[in-house]
Amino acid sequence: MESRDANDKQDQEILQQVVLNQFPFPVAVNYRRLLDATSWESRVLKGINVFETLLRSLCLVAVSQYVIQDHKQLADEQLDQFLLKTMPRQSIGGLTEILFRILKIYDSQDKEILFIKELGSLLDKKDAKKVFIKIVEVRNDLFHRFIPADDNGWRTKFEEIHTELLFIFSLFEFLKNYNFIRVVHRTGKQYTFEKYKGQQVTTTTDQLPSKNDDIQEGWFYLQKCKGTGKLLHLYPYIIAYEHDADVNTPGLQMDAGLLDTFTHTQIRYLAMVLQEIISREDQELLAYFNTSFYRPLEGEQIRTHVLSWDLLRKLGKEISQNHMGDALEKYSPDLYLERKKVQEVFNDFLKSEKTCLVLSGKSGVGKTNFLIATANLLEIEDNFCVTLYNGGRLPSDRSIIESSSRGIE
Repeated sequence: MESRDANDKQDQEILQQVVLNQFPFPVAVNYRRLLDATSWESRVLKGINVFETLLRSLCLVAVSQYVIQDHKQLADEQLDQFLLKTMPRQSIGGLTEILFRILKIYDSQDKEILFIKELGSLLDKKDAKKVFIKIVEVRNDLFHRFIPADDNGWRTKFEEIHTELLFIFSLFEFLKNYNFIRVVHRTGKQYTFEKYKGQQVTTTTDQLPSKNDDIQEGWFYLQKCKGTGKLLHLYPYIIAYEHDADVNTPGLQMDAGLLDTFTHTQIRYLAMVLQEIISREDQELLAYFNTSFYRPLEGEQIRTHVLSWDLLRKLGKEISQNHMGDALEKYSPDLYLERKKVQEVFNDFLKSEKTCLVLSGKSGVGKTNFLIATANLLEIEDNFCVTLYNGGRLPSDRSIIESSSRGIE
């Protein structure tokens, strides 16, 4: 019995060294922090953070391959709708469901094309999803229901989480065969890239497989340690982040920003090592994210339909969300005070032959809320198609009609 326990402990120590030295950088660093934590409560919280980091990384790899690379071949309407509904505000439980739903699609159609081929066998392991769900439930209990009353309670909770975490590590030990890399510079056939592996980020200059002519500087990719196949494109689901977070460490600290929540006008990433939330609103990234997420999942469906009144109304809502997403989220009908006089003027305008009404007023008086409230009322009626545009984002070199036409396209 003692010999078996010793072997189990030795196997555990070997597995831990694999995680610390060969797993993706954010996972390895956060696991090191767990092992270095001095209180049981801190170990529990850091264990949950390690789990979320690993789960989010795997989920984004799966989403990237399905949406960007294989969607035309494997498109599944139910999965597409689930991603559109769940991804913008994904929870830990939602990430688990996304990962296993995507793997199920590959398993039913062609799991040989998975970039991480070992993921193809994950569904065959009956306890794989159960252990994910178990940690999600423990996490939800801690954050929403039951907090341990004393140190012994925290210790028991940690031992439960750590046991499940080690089992998950054993399931994904094959991650040591892959590198998360960020391409920094290209000179001819030589690439300088950062390797996010183990507890450090190292810089290497080498050739990358010749099949990767579209490699972009600054973007993240997944690379197989052996073989000459194509890299897996991870941008814009994973981005690079540099910040002078530690005044005692010279230079900038590097991290990988993992996609968190998003709207059509803002994307949030989680820097899991630097423990920061990154908010991005730059138009280039938003436009590329639209191309790499929304267009594959819903754009193809739109282009295969003949333009009808119902479809035009749907497009109007989507364009409004794209241009006015943040304002729509902030608007609360319960707090909105109706402007009866302005509403009367607007109703008279609709009944007239006029084609333009200018609503002016100082910033903050409620112009945007009035338009949103009015749009909500009009959308109830079938004979109205409403589209809201943010005038500040309309190109100055195009007419409103041209911009509207391109939005529909």
